[in-house]
Amino acid sequence: MRNPVLRLSLLLAIFASGLNAQVAINEYCNDPYASAPGLDTNLDGSPATSSSQSDDEFVEIVNFGAASVDIGNWTLSDFFGLRHTFAGGTLLGPGSAVVVFGGGSVANFNSLGLSGVTADTGALGLNNTNDSIILVDSMGVTVDSHSYSSGGPGDGNGESITRVPESATGVFTLYTTFAGINHSAGYMLNGTSPWGPAVFPGTGLPGTGEDIALETGVNAATSGGAGNDVKTALGGDVLTVYVDSSGGTFVAQPLVLAADLTITGFPLMGFLPSVHVSSSFIVLIDGLSPTAVGTPTLSFGGTTVSYVLPMGLTGQSIILQAAAVGPSAANGNYASTDAHEIQMQ
Repeated sequence: MRNPVLRLSLLLAIFASGLNAQVAINEYCNDPYASAPGLDTNLDGSPATSSSQSDDEFVEIVNFGAASVDIGNWTLSDFFGLRHTFAGGTLLGPGSAVVVFGGGSVANFNSLGLSGVTADTGALGLNNTNDSIILVDSMGVTVDSHSYSSGGPGDGNGESITRVPESATGVFTLYTTFAGINHSAGYMLNGTSPWGPAVFPGTGLPGTGEDIALETGVNAATSGGAGNDVKTALGGDVLTVYVDSSGGTFVAQPLVLAADLTITGFPLMGFLPSVHVSSSFIVLIDGLSPTAVGTPTLSFGGTTVSYVLPMGLTGQSIILQAAAVGPSAANGNYASTDAHEIQMQ
């Protein structure tokens, strides 16, 4: 095999750049009890009561944009102070949502494929009268905020308040004004279509979930799947990459193997659903073609390539992701593997 070649690539048409993310507060419930039974928004089996409402208070945050956003270390506060800090590495893909509950268990809620967390201070503390909800990013910049007053249109009474239409600029409206249900935490306005899930730290960087898989190995056999997507390496080590479509769906279709650098501990912000490299990624060329031009195709039985890792990358991580390009993909454009992280020591 010839020495592999790294070259900057023009972005593929399917990887459009310059997309702006729009993260916003989309729905909230400050008063989950109006009459018995109260709302059980977190699905823990304990509806709100007149004396115990805080667990079922919630704030739903949605990414309405076309780019994934790292909301790690963002904060959610009310008028009186900090209520929740998102764990580092929490990612919101386009059309994805995370719901912050005041308390209780979110196990049943998350088992439905939704993304719920409980306020890490122990409560959201949303008043039934006047209060504010404030979302601030990791740089201290206010991303979105909303204030409501007693008896006003933003003061829920046994129901939630939601944006209509659902967008970063939608108007906050009593939920029953729009629909015959009281809330749709984790779901869109119709109450049946779920928002996409957030990616929480430790859960990996998933792809489209189709018939294409990525494995990596450092001076060793390749491995993939949960628990095998983060590896460590030194400059001069040999990185082996294996991509396979075991069911044959993407065999002979163009294969893109992309790599990007980030500081370890600060994951990249992808820019399309299931894409976890940034818009300035580098395409890895396998070196097998006499001219090393263009992208390889995915071979029957899988494609394997190897690279010698460069020196001088201590403290950085290489993010790798593969995609098959073609109409066989569920979205008609591309199917992506999960992403792997090679942490350089």
